Amino acid sequence: MAPTNWPAWVKTFNVDEMLHIRRLAVDIVDHELEAELHPFLQTVLEWASLRTSIPGPNGYRLRTIAQFIMTIPPDAFDAPEPTERQTRATSQAHGVVHGSLSSISASTMTASSGPSVISNPQQRAKDRRRTPDYATLLSPHDPAKPHPRLLFVHELKRYEERVFQEVQEGSKKSPYEVILESSFRDMEEQIAEQAELALWTFRDLRVVYVMCHVGVHFKVVRFGRKNSKSAGRRARGGVTALYKSKVYMLLNEDCTDFSGDFKIWWTIVKHGQVGDLGARTSSTPGNAN
Repeated sequence: MAPTNWPAWVKTFNVDEMLHIRRLAVDIVDHELEAELHPFLQTVLEWASLRTSIPGPNGYRLRTIAQFIMTIPPDAFDAPEPTERQTRATSQAHGVVHGSLSSISASTMTASSGPSVISNPQQRAKDRRRTPDYATLLSPHDPAKPHPRLLFVHELKRYEERVFQEVQEGSKKSPYEVILESSFRDMEEQIAEQAELALWTFRDLRVVYVMCHVGVHFKVVRFGRKNSKSAGRRARGGVTALYKSKVYMLLNEDCTDFSGDFKIWWTIVKHGQVGDLGARTSSTPGNAN
């Protein structure tokens, strides 16, 4: 093939992709660093995204983006802007004009323009950005509906070898179960922050689904907004975990396809975001089977 003569289309079979995914999964137990697990998870999420996209002008494309940046606006926690009548009354009473609370909030709460990963807890509390490992987005092909829609935020952790050593003799739980429980539990604070940032970034969302990953295992946590007593404001720390699933496998038993549990969660959340793009039958090309 000539260097510039690329094919106009590529036919990809599920059996070939799953063969590659299975090869990456085999190596997971030998990896000590979290970064070494990303080829496996990224391949899984990208193939799931492609398989469940819908072609055509009325369809949509699912994309899984690494290090997707989510942020809170500078004036997110400011009090509501006063009405003209309130401003006039304040000026007459105090002899000053109502200033911009946005500038105060930005100067006192926004972190410097350094890296988004903050090691200092105080700086992290002020930092208004979070970059989860991955975010799965649905983008309509119709230019009249251009905004992307969030399906999942994804967070990945490696298996913790230390947990094997902490299991006592006679424990009712196997080391395998303890590893997963500990690893998923350690994510809870981090994914709550990510869910809150997701609700600010995607203003039309009422709930956010975070898919937590530990190796080839996953669980789903659904977050919703906390109710604020003030109608004009949104509370900090304003998310609550509405539901936590049990732990599932990403792949089926013989690693020839995604597991039924993964397909069910992915499809349910995707259908919730399809919305006004129209219904799709199970026979439509691109749906997960």
